[in-house]
Amino acid sequence: MTWLSLAGIFLWGVAKATGWINTPLIIELAPIFLAAFSFGRFFQEQREFKYEMREFKNETRNEISGISMRLHDLESGKLRAKA
Repeated sequence: MTWLSLAGIFLWGVAKATGWINTPLIIELAPIFLAAFSFGRFFQEQREFKYEMREFKNETRNEISGISMRLHDLESGKLRAKA
């Protein structure tokens, strides 16, 4: 099936190059515009993911810091453990 698809693409390319197939310019450029839009959307999602991970890292760091301070207070006797 893959070879048939590749053969079809090759034959389409040959027919297009020889002028047997004539399509409007907008139809020829549509895949390029769609690919550019897709790449832009992909990079935007990557940027949003990086921002979310940075926020998660900061929240986790703050939580660990709070736990560390409470543990230090518990060990030094400033805080009594709840039974």
